[in-house]
Amino acid sequence: MQKSNCQNQNFVSLGLALAATVAALLFGSLAPAAGQIINGVYPPGSTLYGKTYSQWSAAWWQWGDSLRITYHPLYDTAPIDVGQSGPVWFFGGHWANNSVTTRSGAVPSGTALMFMIQGAAADNSGCPNPTSYSESVLRSSVQGAMDQAHDLTCTVDGVAVDGLLPSYRVQSPAFTFVTPPDNNILVDREGEPCYDNSAPNAPPWTIRGAVADGVYVLLAPLAPGLHTVQFTAQVGYPVYMVEDMTYNLTAVPVVLSIVQQGNTVLLSWPDVTTNYVLEATSALGSTNWSPAGGVVEAVPGGYQVALSIGSGNRFFRLRD
Repeated sequence: MQKSNCQNQNFVSLGLALAATVAALLFGSLAPAAGQIINGVYPPGSTLYGKTYSQWSAAWWQWGDSLRITYHPLYDTAPIDVGQSGPVWFFGGHWANNSVTTRSGAVPSGTALMFMIQGAAADNSGCPNPTSYSESVLRSSVQGAMDQAHDLTCTVDGVAVDGLLPSYRVQSPAFTFVTPPDNNILVDREGEPCYDNSAPNAPPWTIRGAVADGVYVLLAPLAPGLHTVQFTAQVGYPVYMVEDMTYNLTAVPVVLSIVQQGNTVLLSWPDVTTNYVLEATSALGSTNWSPAGGVVEAVPGGYQVALSIGSGNRFFRLRD
């Protein structure tokens, strides 16, 4: 039952009315948040991309539960960008053990980052049959687990985030998550072997009515360059779990570049993530964007697409 522990848009236009002309690069994003940013952190009570801290905490667990543990950033079996998309990326502690851990990787400089410092979740999965606990019972379970957390710290580039407890502790709304058919969080962290189905084409598991309680920090998009986020936590009286995590992050500006080579244009962008889709339209103010076509090729440091020059105007963007 219990587990302890939009879109940024990048535009470039190619004017072809008379001759191939490379136009200026444009960048825009959705309005990110209501509320001020304090030392690079959205304070509790902020609404970020239309969601509260509580609602983003549910999204954090949906991300964490959606991946196989054999290829999962929180198990150090996959890079930190695996499973990430949209305006907020998710980070946390070590789900395989309580060791001191350092992780490194690149993040888009225009993306907010959500760190779970410590948390617990509960649901009605169960073996051999699902359980039927009420939402209030599930909430009581995760609240009791989180009440054992203490001595939480977090620093961003050496600046402390003050008042983690109780200010940054939130309870999620009830949420649904989808987890892979095997090598999943239910088998590993909840000890439920009946959710391990390795048959070919086995469908994923859908679990409804989960709840979570935890301490989360939402960072505003980082400026391009190197950054360090470090956090610690202890659980239990006496202490039975100690967490000590360091993230060394390189914030990379996601810029869509364009170069003309004869009757072809090359569009390229950095390899901070594989989730971007190149789209095109004939009018910048249009809502009719569609895949730009071409074959995306991996090149040193990023990706590129070669497209033939036609007639008329085409505008391109990267959509996450």
